[in-house]
Amino acid sequence: MNLRDLKDRIFQMTNGIYRDQEHMRVLVNQALIELAKAAKIQSTATITTTPGVGEYPLPADFKEAISLLDGTPDNPVMEWRLVDPMSPLGGFAIYNSQLIIKPTPQDSRTLTLFYYAYPPEMVSDTDDLPIDDRYGYAIAAYAAAMILSLPGMEGVSQGMIDRYFRLFEDAKARFVADMQRRNKRTTVRKVVDWWS
Repeated sequence: MNLRDLKDRIFQMTNGIYRDQEHMRVLVNQALIELAKAAKIQSTATITTTPGVGEYPLPADFKEAISLLDGTPDNPVMEWRLVDPMSPLGGFAIYNSQLIIKPTPQDSRTLTLFYYAYPPEMVSDTDDLPIDDRYGYAIAAYAAAMILSLPGMEGVSQGMIDRYFRLFEDAKARFVADMQRRNKRTTVRKVVDWWS
């Protein structure tokens, strides 16, 4: 399901009374962020350090740190601990959209950052939904409910708006449960791989 499909569904759910394509796109992305706030979507980034440099930009979709490995998941050397940015302790910190490595590495290393991510923004009509398509209807329902709640929308049933919001909330709960199950399977698999 792509952004064009979602906009078509929103158009149908609002009975064709709303045509602002850009606003629909914004609401679709807002719905994705609402889903991601509650869920824990895992991602990784590889960081190659430069000697004498201790700060590196975080990935654009960064939400929250999980861990930082020196090495790769298949060949870890050590795990860095998360510390307060002002702490004198060694580890890694997150501050001002930067990953801070303490102490500053004096040699080149390959680090793997595990983190919780926001889904990528949908921009073009051909962009695919970055989560499972089964949540597409709920994303469209959220956008339709927000549109139908706008001032000046006459003759709209409050019951329909409430139904769309409930549909989205139910889908959000299912999405959170799905992410927890997936993360649990991934975590167990990683531990098993490290010991084999």
